[in-house]
Amino acid sequence: MKQKNVILWLFVGFPLICIAVFLIFVAYLTTRPKIQTTLGQQLYKKGNYTAAAWWFEKAAKHDNVSAQAWMGHLFYHGRGVPKNYEQAVKWLNKAAYQQNAWSQNMLGWCYYKGRGVPTNKVLAAEWVLAAAEKGQTEAQAQLGYFYNKGIGVEQNYTNSVSWYRKAADQGNAKAQACLGYAYSKGQGLEQNYTNMVFWYRKAAEQGLASSQFALGALYASGSGVEKNLATAVEWYRQAAEQNFALAQIRLGKCYAKGEGVPKDFEKAYDWFRKAADQNDPEGLSLVGLSYAFGRGVPKDSAEAIVWYEKAIHQGYTRAATYLARCYNDSQNYAEAESWYEKEAEENDAASLNGYAWFLATCPDDNYRNGKKAVELAQKALDLRPENPATLDTLAAAYAETGQFDFAVETQKKAIERLKDPAKEKQDGYLSRLQSYENKNPWRETSAD
Repeated sequence: MKQKNVILWLFVGFPLICIAVFLIFVAYLTTRPKIQTTLGQQLYKKGNYTAAAWWFEKAAKHDNVSAQAWMGHLFYHGRGVPKNYEQAVKWLNKAAYQQNAWSQNMLGWCYYKGRGVPTNKVLAAEWVLAAAEKGQTEAQAQLGYFYNKGIGVEQNYTNSVSWYRKAADQGNAKAQACLGYAYSKGQGLEQNYTNMVFWYRKAAEQGLASSQFALGALYASGSGVEKNLATAVEWYRQAAEQNFALAQIRLGKCYAKGEGVPKDFEKAYDWFRKAADQNDPEGLSLVGLSYAFGRGVPKDSAEAIVWYEKAIHQGYTRAATYLARCYNDSQNYAEAESWYEKEAEENDAASLNGYAWFLATCPDDNYRNGKKAVELAQKALDLRPENPATLDTLAAAYAETGQFDFAVETQKKAIERLKDPAKEKQDGYLSRLQSYENKNPWRETSAD
């Protein structure tokens, strides 16, 4: 009998007690918001957003300010719950009015961006100020930006720098970068390149890609630091590896030109392609150029056209000139002229120069127009005086109109202004000079 009671206890009594204890524990949890919030945080860290949201909501409904802030975060980003800015604002409001600094800053951001509430820059600044005064570094950096741009507050560079510095001194990388920029421009403080580099480096060493790129550019130009192309490349690389498109493009150009690294067109193409895969307009155009000239990839005019058109679609108008050259090279002069003409409407020097070159040197008599070429080349020269490439085009235009004396004089000026004497022969400047001296115009499918 005793043995039967033990068995009954093991298989019935003990499990029932365990279940009862578990239910009591669950009941306890459902009345303890702090514990619920802690459980939510642990689940969130493990990536279980749905379960985290369940616990946060339990605590938030019991007026737990931290849980309310978390609910605002989840709804804002759509983690564990459907993305819903209105719901995010609802919970952020509750936490913000309980003086939660993080929620106050986020609520300010919602008013700034018009997410879940109508855009209101004044309210945005007020909420961000409330958070900044509590020492919230992201809010301090944001308030610095608002003062810098005059968003919701009167523009004041001194106040901007003051808030940037508060956040920067606490290690906020974005504020450090902004402080570096302020030193570079002398906004709210005395211009100081040494301090500029100091703060950019602080931010860069924390992994902020934009500052890594900026520091690379400083080493490339020798601004505030001793010029060092190899160091520039390393900073570009760090930013590029974080998918910072500008750095990927700059790193690609370093490989294409052999600046700070051995010249390598394949690596240049790889970095251009990474930027292009992010739909960066210049990256798309540079991939097109790679195919047009066969640099790093097989030469393929049709493929180049595809990439140029993508770049144009993204608003990179300069690609229209490249597209025109591509059609020019393939002897589709009608399509080339159409694109040259469209691009020239932008009235920038490169576009005007490209169209002028086409009108002056096209092998097909039906498309040459020396008079118009002179007019366009002169406009281009007015925009970038003494530019050797533009002078080269103007000389070709003069030659096409039979003004060979002017052509010779202008071509000599172009050669004098070349920074690299090797380009005289390499880029055909001397050949064109000899042609004009022999009273012959220049014929070529595209400008070098």
